[in-house]
Amino acid sequence: MRLQELGLPTRRDEVFQYVRLRSLYSQHFDASKNADVKFADLEHLIFPECKDSVLVIINGHYRSDLSKLSGIPKRIVILPLQEAFRTYGSFLNNQWNKSLKRKKIPLLYSMPLYFKMGFFFTCLQNGS
Repeated sequence: MRLQELGLPTRRDEVFQYVRLRSLYSQHFDASKNADVKFADLEHLIFPECKDSVLVIINGHYRSDLSKLSGIPKRIVILPLQEAFRTYGSFLNNQWNKSLKRKKIPLLYSMPLYFKMGFFFTCLQNGS
């Protein structure tokens, strides 16, 4: 895998030049676990004006079963990564390969490496 060749970001990478990475590398990380949470556990955290625009991510897992997206404009697309790869696979692979060729791994595209069940977000032009 190309990520193994490139390694994790360092200050030599332009994108991370001014980011303090020492604390990141000194941390110990365990694999994320999908917590057993019900929507009722989260309801008190949601503002009334946002009740239909809720995106829930728990321990790096996008939870479509707990998210409420009916208040989000139709041109905004939010999908679980697995579904996004079926629908937008060519686009995602193309962007990933371009970033690898430039030897830069933008945070957006590296998320699947760190989170088991991430999500894909895009804004369609002209509602298409």
